Amino acid sequence: MSDVDSREFTISTQEGVDLCLQFIEPLIHSTVLVADVLDDEQEAVSQRGVVIAALLYLFAKVSKDSEIKSRLVAKVLLCGVEIHVILATLRFREELIECRRALLPSYESDSEAESELDSDDDEGLSEHTGEFESEDTQWITEQVAKAWGLTKYRYFLQTSGQEYSFTAWSYRGIGNLVHAMITDEQHGVNVMPAAVSPFSWLFHIAAYAHYMIHSKDHQERLCGLEVLRVICDVCPNDKLTLDAERGRDENNDTSLSFRQQAASFRKRDWMSPLIQVITNAMVAFPEVNDRSSTLAVLKELVSKIAVTDRFWILRDLIIKCPYGNVAAVLVDFVRNDAVQSWSSSETNSQSRTYPAQTTSTNGLNFPTLSLSLFF
Repeated sequence: MSDVDSREFTISTQEGVDLCLQFIEPLIHSTVLVADVLDDEQEAVSQRGVVIAALLYLFAKVSKDSEIKSRLVAKVLLCGVEIHVILATLRFREELIECRRALLPSYESDSEAESELDSDDDEGLSEHTGEFESEDTQWITEQVAKAWGLTKYRYFLQTSGQEYSFTAWSYRGIGNLVHAMITDEQHGVNVMPAAVSPFSWLFHIAAYAHYMIHSKDHQERLCGLEVLRVICDVCPNDKLTLDAERGRDENNDTSLSFRQQAASFRKRDWMSPLIQVITNAMVAFPEVNDRSSTLAVLKELVSKIAVTDRFWILRDLIIKCPYGNVAAVLVDFVRNDAVQSWSSSETNSQSRTYPAQTTSTNGLNFPTLSLSLFF
C-alpha cells in the first residue's frame, strides 16, 4: 500500500485543462442563473468576471487541442460578458500603464509593459509607493476605465490590485480565445457584433496578434498571423486613418493633463510596431511557404490604411528598416500608391495630392529615396 501512495502521477496539460473544465462547467451554469436574478449589477458583473478569468487562465494553457478550445469558446460566450469588453483588456492595460508612467514619475512597471501583464500583482507597487501615490494610481485606473466605458470591469482589466492574481484576465488566454473563435467554422467573425466597427475589432485584435507574432514559439507566430489575416478580410481597403502625419509633430516634452495624455496615447501610431514585428517574423521564418504567407498578411494589413497615412508610416519604416529585401517590399507599396495617385490626378484635378508628390524625405525626394535603397 505504501508503494502505491508513494507513486508520482503526472497528467498532460490537456488532461489537466479537461479536468478543470469538468469542475468549472457546473459552476458556469449556476453562476449565470444567479447573476441573472441579482439586484446588484456590480455583483453580477463580478461573478461573471471571475468565471471568465478562470476560463481565460485555462485558455492560456491550451495550444493545440481543438475540441477543448471549442468547449472553452462556448463556455466564454455562455457567461454573458460582451466579447468587445474581453478584447479591450490589452489596449486598456497599455493605456493604463502609459498614463501611470506619465503622471506618476516614480511609477515603474517595465515587466507589465513587456510580457507580464496578466501575472503581476500590487505587492511590489505597495512596497515602493506611499499612501497618496497609491490613491493616485487608483484614481488613474478609475479615470481610464471611465473613459473606456468599462468601469464595471476594471477589477479584471487592470494590471494589479486584484485580491487573487488569477482574476486578472489573461491576455495570453484572450489571444488564444480570439484565434479559436474567429478561425472556428461554427463561430468565425460572425461572433463579433456588427454594431462595432471592423476597424475597432482590428485595433483590439491586433494587440494580441502582435504579442503572438513576437513569440519565440513558431506555432504561436503562425496563429497570430492567421488572426490578422481573418480580421483584415472584413475591413475595407484604404479607410483606416491613423493621424500619422500629425503624430510626427507632437511635442512629447510638453506637460499634459490626464485627459490630454490619454487622448494623445489613443492617437498614437500602433500600426508601425505591428508592421515591424510582422517583417521581423517574415525574415526569421526558415520556410519559404511561411515567408510567403507572412508577406500576404503584411500586404493585406497595409492595404487597409488610408493612402496618405500609409505614406507617412511606410516612409518612416523604410528609413529605419535594417533589411534590404523588406525595405524593397515597403518601397513597392509606396511606388504603387504613387502611380495610382498620379494616374488619378491626371483624370481628376480635384483629387487629393499624394504626399510623395510634394514632400521631401530627409532631403531626398521620393524617387531618390527609392533608388537609394537598391544601390
